[in-house]
This record gives sequence, C-alpha cells and structure tokens, in this order.
Amino acid sequence: MSERLKALFDYDKKEEFSVKLAEWIGEIFYDLLPELGYEVREEQIFTAFQLADAVCNKKVHLAEAGLGTGKTFAYLLTAIAYARFTGKPVVIACASTALQEQLSGPKGDIQTLSHILGLEIDARMAKDPRQYICDVRVDESRGLFTEKSNEMSNEINQWLEKTKRGERSEMPLVSDRVWKQIGWDELECIRFAGHVERLL
Repeated sequence: MSERLKALFDYDKKEEFSVKLAEWIGEIFYDLLPELGYEVREEQIFTAFQLADAVCNKKVHLAEAGLGTGKTFAYLLTAIAYARFTGKPVVIACASTALQEQLSGPKGDIQTLSHILGLEIDARMAKDPRQYICDVRVDESRGLFTEKSNEMSNEINQWLEKTKRGERSEMPLVSDRVWKQIGWDELECIRFAGHVERLL
C-alpha cells in the first residue's frame, strides 16, 4: 500500500476507532447488505463484532463457524478498515488455494465487497510456489511434450506458449505425474542455483 487510503468512517481520535468500527460494521450488516438482498445472519454479525474487538484491542480471537455462515465478510470488514487505520497491510493466511480464490480471485469476496462498498481495495494473492511451473524444469522436460500422438502433450505445449502466470490452476487437467516433472520444486531450484553460482 503505497499511499494512505481514506478512512471508511469518521472519528476524531484514535481511541474512537473501535467504537466507530463497530457502528460501521453494524450499518453494513443490518442496513446495507439487506438492501442488496443479503440475509441478516446473527452468527456472522456476532463474529464480526468479536473480531473487530480483538483486532482493536490486540487480542487473539479464535472463531469457528460452519460453511455458509459468512466468515469471510465478517473478518474482511475489520481487515479493510484496520489496514486503512494503520496504513499497513493485513495478511490473511488460507489453508487452501480454493479459499484464496474465494477471497481474492475474480468475483471473489474482496471484489464483491469492493463493489458493494464502492471502495478500491488493494488485495494481492501469494500462492504456494508449488502451484507454479519452473522454467528450468520445463526446458529440461520439453522432450516429454513433443509426442504428436499424445493429446495431453499437445495441450501442455499450447498452454506453455500462452500462460502468463504459469499457474497450475490454469490447466486443471494436467496429471500429477506430469506436474511433478515441470512444477516448481524447492530442492531442484536450490540445486540449480548452486550450479549457476559455480558457473559465475
């Protein structure tokens, strides 16, 4: 975040931030979201208030809620407001690539909130490096993808020519066997880096 973004609500002193944050969260969950067709979920709202209190008072808060409770909106509202309050980024760690996509992928929850609130939200996703190809390993494995009779080889070659991110999710049908030959591998990269150092 290169420049400090405008606060989401007014407060005179830093000490007022937590109270104003709770009011803002209440307005969104009880007024704005229902006007847009979202249902009022008391569990979601309670969780949002608890998380806001924990963040503002620098406490640890553990919350568990079932699928469809609305956990992401509950913590994203506090995260967005707190990032603007402090001028620092907030890091959200996810257990799976699917949840990362649900949060910050196209049509994800962050983009949805950005649209609903009329805010520009600077969100960046950092995935597990093992989800990306390794250029060195791809070059070493090119011979595997030249068999004309192999339909998957043809598909991989076409993907390699057009991919911008080199991310496995762009080609979900690639087998684990093939991915092991072209995907990023920490040990392989360390070995290659050592080889380059010797050459230099």
